[in-house]
Amino acid sequence: GNTTGRAVLDLLHEQTLKLSGHKQAYDICFFLAKSSYKPYLTMLETWIHNGIIDDPYGEFMVQENKDIIHHESSLEQEFNDKFWSRRYILQRNNTPILFQSSSDMILNTGKYLNAIRESAFDYNDDINIDMSTSILRIDKQLLMNNYKKLEYTIREKDLDETLEEAYKYSSEILLDLILNKYHLIERFQTLKHYFLIDKGDYIVQFMDSAEDELTKRARDIDENKIQSLLDVSLAITSDDQYKDDVRIKMFHYDLISMLERVLNIESSTNINETMEIKLTGLESFSLDYEVKWPISLVINRNCLTRYQMLFRFLFYIKYIERLLCNVWRAHKNGGRRRRRVRDRKQIITKPNGAAYLRHKMLHFVENLLYYMSFEVIESHWHTFEHNLKK
Repeated sequence: GNTTGRAVLDLLHEQTLKLSGHKQAYDICFFLAKSSYKPYLTMLETWIHNGIIDDPYGEFMVQENKDIIHHESSLEQEFNDKFWSRRYILQRNNTPILFQSSSDMILNTGKYLNAIRESAFDYNDDINIDMSTSILRIDKQLLMNNYKKLEYTIREKDLDETLEEAYKYSSEILLDLILNKYHLIERFQTLKHYFLIDKGDYIVQFMDSAEDELTKRARDIDENKIQSLLDVSLAITSDDQYKDDVRIKMFHYDLISMLERVLNIESSTNINETMEIKLTGLESFSLDYEVKWPISLVINRNCLTRYQMLFRFLFYIKYIERLLCNVWRAHKNGGRRRRRVRDRKQIITKPNGAAYLRHKMLHFVENLLYYMSFEVIESHWHTFEHNLKK
């Protein structure tokens, strides 16, 4: 008939299983299945050991979308990581039944190796290699040496063991690359310091210098000036090695609209451009972060957008706290009256409802910040960092 590709492989595999009780017929069918699987297994080996698709007839289970390529800075205006999720696609109709259960693992194994290849670093058998001495671009040499070749068998377990070994190797080597060469943990710590306002000194310094500019309407703000003021604040208050990668970002929609945009994009629905509303610089101000490949696989636009939403909320609350503190100080200085008591002056603060209200407001804002920073962010951060270091 017109049976080709995966259908032929499945047919021969099923017939081989059925004939397991008839030795001569089984041997013939097994030979045919083994011979037919050989080209497919060669393609599979090239994928799981090199991260390369060598599929001249379009019969392999993984397809490459060559229209999607990575950039040196992979944080374009996308909430979803196109490169990682859409460059390589699993073709279920080209996946033999023998690999149905392990298809996702096969897809990820090659993707991990391809990410290493795109990072332009050479590897040998040692996962803990000193990558500072390995700078040769990988061509078509094997990334995984001394691997066990794939051979057709009716026992899926035997193939799964080989596939799992390749998956473990590729995942460990990519993790080693990202953690040790590109300092993923340190990168996340930078995000925590600045986006989650872990170290608030720079915020105080920045607000002192930029408040007048940020109280203007967002469209009237000189962004270059704001960036310069931020750079000065970071230089004075921080010794973080990645502080130079922190940038300002002025949004033209409020925090609620930003959240709605993210939810709409993640649910793959069409979104309308949010109408520009009259925001002040304080309401539209946020941070941005420059990350390069392959760290952008982890800290991608999707991830960074969430940090930006948290920062916008925390930053505005910090500003409200600042205003209330200023009002409180002004009230204390202006609400005093003096009287002489036995030939000496004594300061008496006259209580009133406004002062009590301000005190309650300030108390609430301070407790809200404490709850957000320590009860929520800090506790979850410890869990996140612990899992990351496992």
